[in-house]
Amino acid sequence: MDRMISTARSVGSGEAGNITIGLSTSLSVSKLRAVLADYIKALPNIGVRIAERPRAELIDGLDAGDSDIAIIVGEPRQYSGPSMSLWSERIIVALPANHALSSSEVIYWSDLKDESFLLSRRDPGPDLRNIIVRKLSAPGDAPNIEMWDMSNESILAMLEAGSHVSVHTESWTNLAWAGVRYREVRDTSGPSHVTFTACWARHNKNPALLRFLDFLRRNHHPTLIT
Repeated sequence: MDRMISTARSVGSGEAGNITIGLSTSLSVSKLRAVLADYIKALPNIGVRIAERPRAELIDGLDAGDSDIAIIVGEPRQYSGPSMSLWSERIIVALPANHALSSSEVIYWSDLKDESFLLSRRDPGPDLRNIIVRKLSAPGDAPNIEMWDMSNESILAMLEAGSHVSVHTESWTNLAWAGVRYREVRDTSGPSHVTFTACWARHNKNPALLRFLDFLRRNHHPTLIT
């Protein structure tokens, strides 16, 4: 009976229980891996389940109870529920190794005006596309952007062919390809960034979720520029 009471108290305080965290980007190359590892170490009695899905499915799943929280790359478009900005990452341009700009340490958006961009339709591809359009569009002149239905890893692999460049968040520089070079991309105000955002359903009272939100607020909010 004492054990049951103790367990009930732990669950009620968010020190035990279960939480499902939805992700719209690869866990292998992002800061998310370290964030989740720290959370699991801090609260080892909470069972953590990870669901990797497209952003739209994650957002729809919050109200349905498929996941407790979704961490997405970019702004929570078309979502009216609660959200929290987390850390941000610089945007980098990925170039074929033999590209004329690959010898430059820093590249400016204006240098990319005549390039053909290749992006994934999967996150964060749509947000990166919006950034490219915002940076390079002019009256009667839009950037050349192709969106392919393939993973971000496969997009990077395709750059070795030499006909495209791509943009990604800086954590993707941890993924090395012999024929690809990564460079920071800037405008006159400095580096460009994209923010990671946490979204959850207002009606979700899972104590483990509330504890996870507290963990994020204390350790990863307000937005950190890395």
